[in-house]
Amino acid sequence: MKGKGRAIGTILFGIVLFIFIFLIRLADWYIDWFSTAGFSIVVYQLRSPLQGTAGEIMDGFKQQALYTSILISLALIVIGFFFDCIFNNNDLRISIRINKRSRDVCIKGSGYRKFKRFLSAVLIIALLSLLVNRVYAVGIPQYVREISDSSTLYEEEYVDPDTVALTFPEQKRNLIILYIESMEASYMDVENGGNADVNYIPELTQLARDNVNFSPSDKLGGFDIYGIGFTMAGLLASSAGINYKIPVRNETANYFSVFLPGVTALGDILAEHGYHNYFLCGSDGEFGGREQFYTQHGNYEILDLEYADEAGYIPHGYHNESWGYEDTYLYEIAKDELTSIAAAGEPFNFTMLTVDTHGPAGYVCEKCEDQFADQYANVLSCASRQAYDFIRWVQQQDWYEDTTILIMGDHTSMVAQFMDYSNGYEKQVYDCYVNVADGLDRGSQRTNNRIFSTLDIFPTTLAVMGVKIEGNRLGLGVNLFSDEPTLPERFGSEHFYEELQRNSNFYVREFIR
Repeated sequence: MKGKGRAIGTILFGIVLFIFIFLIRLADWYIDWFSTAGFSIVVYQLRSPLQGTAGEIMDGFKQQALYTSILISLALIVIGFFFDCIFNNNDLRISIRINKRSRDVCIKGSGYRKFKRFLSAVLIIALLSLLVNRVYAVGIPQYVREISDSSTLYEEEYVDPDTVALTFPEQKRNLIILYIESMEASYMDVENGGNADVNYIPELTQLARDNVNFSPSDKLGGFDIYGIGFTMAGLLASSAGINYKIPVRNETANYFSVFLPGVTALGDILAEHGYHNYFLCGSDGEFGGREQFYTQHGNYEILDLEYADEAGYIPHGYHNESWGYEDTYLYEIAKDELTSIAAAGEPFNFTMLTVDTHGPAGYVCEKCEDQFADQYANVLSCASRQAYDFIRWVQQQDWYEDTTILIMGDHTSMVAQFMDYSNGYEKQVYDCYVNVADGLDRGSQRTNNRIFSTLDIFPTTLAVMGVKIEGNRLGLGVNLFSDEPTLPERFGSEHFYEELQRNSNFYVREFIR
């Protein structure tokens, strides 16, 4: 019975070890993949639809967190059983031969058991210390403080689009929004306002220089995300002027089936004014609640992986090792769909999201060149060329004259090891407005030295389409073509970020309902 009891004790101890090791390895996996997005992305991923999750993300989770934890725990259990078998209720006598003389060394079983308990305690304390370190590293205490502390930012600063007069031009302009996954202005060279020694995105740099680019400096640049660090958060903020707050209470369990019913977003406004809305992506449209958001806020037609398969755009059942299909397919699908949509002669909003530049190292497609030693650099360069070629194609179409294009990153990159920011350079998301409406006198507008965020894209997008906005504010955003200061310009970046992250009773009451 004693031997059986020790065996059970060893197994239970192994389970405890597995839990500690798994949590530590899970934290390391999160830091490698998502730390730049903030801990709220963990809550978001746990509560949102997971269809379409990238294969390499799940593979990374299995290899870095799950499998490693299982192997280490099993190894420790086996070692524990081995020594238990040797010392089980018996003394261990070892004969040592020294100078042709044999000496017997006796190791008492009782002494081993005391040493085992001591070693186990040391191991648990060490693992507990590592776990506490990881808890702080992933930002859990900060997240708890944020959601425990309420802010009145929305009560005081949110401007409901339903209460604002929006005047569309007589000739309505089409809109194309090209979200380029994780695209930063940081990838331009220092001379142009970026943070790279060489320009990884020369074509996107040229587009920004030739058109409208808002920047926090005298050079080209981009905007700060202020905690809006993952795709669905970027899509929401840039089209509704609010940040993405994940509810944690039970009464909001249907959060994704009824997606922020109290919010009025860009798609809602455009649909009300006769626009047809489309959302094109190379993955499962349901991932992260994207399909729910777009269909419920603008009745978008979803052109996702399933659609491409059914329409014959990709080989039946095709799915690369990443999210779905690569951007080479996406741009060709966009061209074909836009040609048909534009032929109908009705105003449209065509929103599309690329994916090849997603972490951990991007997807290498057939168009990627071996220009740089780093794979992600080659993927960025390829993405820049493909986006540039697509914009040039649009500019050659008959309907381009009445079409405005917004090119932007959805958030900053989660590839933390790619670029060194120790020089103090602040990460910036790429932005570029092509073919803006007449009447926007760019020469007298303040496009440089601006402190702005994803939230300001919402009203600015309507402005570049020629829409007159009463008060130049929508949601928490400001029309950047106006003289109205943005909220981070008024409050200061740090204070604004802190207010955004805090809990908001207004948000829950008015948006989630």
